[in-house]
Order: sequence, then structure tokens, then C-alpha cells
Amino acid sequence: MQAVLIKNDAWAYVSGFFAQPTHVAGDAASASATKQWKVNDSKAKSDYTFHQSQRAEADQRMRDLEGRLAKARKHIPVQGTRPESGHQPRC
Repeated sequence: MQAVLIKNDAWAYVSGFFAQPTHVAGDAASASATKQWKVNDSKAKSDYTFHQSQRAEADQRMRDLEGRLAKARKHIPVQGTRPESGHQPRC
């Protein structure tokens, strides 16, 4: 997760390194800096939320696959045995 946020220049917002600037009433520069910080912070939150949901979905798919594999293993005959048909296994 941290790598994705670093790649997207968002880690400093999530980690708290870039603190929200103080808005000074009547100062256009501080208003602009505050607005830009809020935009970038929102992007960081969005990246974090998106990648967390992707991870949760991947984890669920993996659990489903493991369950299906476990179920399939129960139906695989043990090697060297055949159904009761009178045939002997070849050695």
C-alpha cells in the first residue's frame, strides 16, 4: 500500500508529513495552499480506499478458490485405485 501511495505522490499526506496549512483570512496564497492540500489529501484517501477494496476482493477470491480446490480434492481418487469394475491397476 505504501508503495502505491509513494508512486502517486500521496504518502506524505497519509503519513502526516504534509500537515494541512493554516488558512489566514484574506491571504490568497494561504487559501490557495489550503485548497491544493485538500485536493491532494482527497486523492490520497481515494487511492488508499480503492487499493484496500481491491485487496479485500483479491483476498475473497483467494478464499473462494481455496475452498473450491479443497472440495475438488475430495473427489480425486487416490492414485493407483480404480472404480469397482473388475480391472486391476497397471503397475
